[in-house]
Amino acid sequence: MQSRRGDIKKGTLGDHVTITLDVEVTDSPVEVEYTLPDELSYIPDTLEVVGGPATCTTSEHEIVWDLLEDRSYMITFDVQVTRANGLMGTADLWPLPSPDDLEGEDIIVENTVRIGGESTTETLTITPFDGFYQVYINAWLNEEDPLVRLADLLDVPTNTDVLWDIGVGVFNWPGDYISEMTSVVITDKLGDDIELDADTLWTLIGMEDADIVGADPANVTGKKQKVRLTWEEIPPLADDDAALAHLEISTNVNPKTGQQEFADEVLTEHELNSGALLKFVDPETGLHLRADIPPIVVTADPNWGEE
Repeated sequence: MQSRRGDIKKGTLGDHVTITLDVEVTDSPVEVEYTLPDELSYIPDTLEVVGGPATCTTSEHEIVWDLLEDRSYMITFDVQVTRANGLMGTADLWPLPSPDDLEGEDIIVENTVRIGGESTTETLTITPFDGFYQVYINAWLNEEDPLVRLADLLDVPTNTDVLWDIGVGVFNWPGDYISEMTSVVITDKLGDDIELDADTLWTLIGMEDADIVGADPANVTGKKQKVRLTWEEIPPLADDDAALAHLEISTNVNPKTGQQEFADEVLTEHELNSGALLKFVDPETGLHLRADIPPIVVTADPNWGEE
């Protein structure tokens, strides 16, 4: 027989939760196994077993005990949410849009506890991490002088050079479990049909070095090179610290026409990027944490602007 207190129901990146198992052993020895999903990790050196003799082994995602005598045991340990989604959306205010104006997807996972031959599962909802976001600020028709701003940043014409302003931000909000972010790295990769405009990548507050890996994606023998972006050498981010970056991207050269454009003849979706990824270390627990943002998807419409 077992009961649990402090069960995990909902959390976000960096959260700590104490798990308590009350186990009544009547036919010793009994093996207890607690399995965590990839999005949760055991915090080292937090395990306690009270009530009787036991042996145990721990790893990042699994804890196993042998309870050796017929007694009432209380087992406690702490876990941390180590993976979540970030936020994405439009931003009228840059560089610090309100997280309330952005959107992200929950992650639903399960953890499993097995006591002897009996197993039960528990569902956890991991809410989006509001400390990491990617925003699309503006979209322009790049062939006009002056530039024409699009009302809908994600619905664009074909046969036209389109330019987007993109922002990426990390913010260590005070009051959560993450008091400091160290070894911070942000990566992204532009889509096949997208290029990074020259001299438009600039950084603010803690993102002094932007290492752009790969050539500027000019068309080469009919094949498009992908631009991989890596921001590293970001200093540790304490509470209230931020790291922000801005870049301008545009439609790549169409090898058939030599023009920078989407050349679709029907309504077609294009990914501007692979999706931004944040990785860092929580020095309090020593665990590696990450947040993922999905690609920015735009629709190229050959009938754009028609009634």
